[in-house]
Amino acid sequence: MNRLKITSKFAKLLKIIKKNLKSDNSNENSSEIIFTIIITVEDSQKHLADAIESVTGQNFPLNGIEIVLIYCSEKGSETCEDYAFQCQNSVVHIKRECETCASVLNEGLKHSNGKFITFLESEDLLDKNTLREVNNFFKSHGREIDVVCTPVRDINTDSIINPDIYKFSRIVDIQNEYDFVQNSLNGAFIRKAAITEYFNTRMPASYDSLFINRIIINRLKYGVVKSAGYVKRNSEPPECFDRSKYFREMIAYSMYKYDLVLRYVQSVLIIDIEEIFKKHDILNNKQDNSHVHCALQYIDDDLISSQSFSEEIKSEILEFKYEVI
Repeated sequence: MNRLKITSKFAKLLKIIKKNLKSDNSNENSSEIIFTIIITVEDSQKHLADAIESVTGQNFPLNGIEIVLIYCSEKGSETCEDYAFQCQNSVVHIKRECETCASVLNEGLKHSNGKFITFLESEDLLDKNTLREVNNFFKSHGREIDVVCTPVRDINTDSIINPDIYKFSRIVDIQNEYDFVQNSLNGAFIRKAAITEYFNTRMPASYDSLFINRIIINRLKYGVVKSAGYVKRNSEPPECFDRSKYFREMIAYSMYKYDLVLRYVQSVLIIDIEEIFKKHDILNNKQDNSHVHCALQYIDDDLISSQSFSEEIKSEILEFKYEVI
């Protein structure tokens, strides 16, 4: 069978994978997959080898790791097929094209066999000790939580996003620390057994936030591991798409579980609402933003007032909340 020629960097990486697999065969419980790393492969594959090497170079047995590569173009398929051919085992899986970002992630979930699942963008990295530290935390606190989050660091500035959450490793009780929100999959590790619903493919935005927060809301707690990390190359906030379905789903799920909208859920929503107010003239486009108005009815005034964003934005939000539209 003819195969595509791969670069020397990819060839070196595949050699490392094979070597590590061979050396891991003697380890106890060698057949148990602890972590599934789902990597979405973009058209630009400039950093893909670095992303994979950040997984295969972990201080953790490689035979306990499964890598699922998802591509959505023919260009991405060439690289993925080479990995599959060179590593014909459970370490690398190749899955086919999907229609939306959410469906891509769902395809990865369908083919995941690890106890814990995380998502890695093809241009990002995991810190070397991440899997070991996360696994140890789950071993110590697994009865309390289904999600463990690690610091997300901007590769350009070396700054941590939301640093107050990650001052030390611990359990976050979202009923008391409701302002310590998680609204991204970056750096999050999720127990597979706790996943009861896939990503919502009908949502144009925030499907990842809904996915992870449903799981956090179920337990009212999540773990934080300071000594691990996710390195992000692009820290630009996402485009401000229509979030009407997202707001409805978050509010409805909290009401379904607890017959109220948790302060944690309010905190998750107000972050998105603030971003909408920063980018759009809401007060002069009230009818087009009725979903924002509806969501604000479930957010307490004192929580809005306590946010760290500008007083002008907070005043506009409170004014809009009490408008009749």
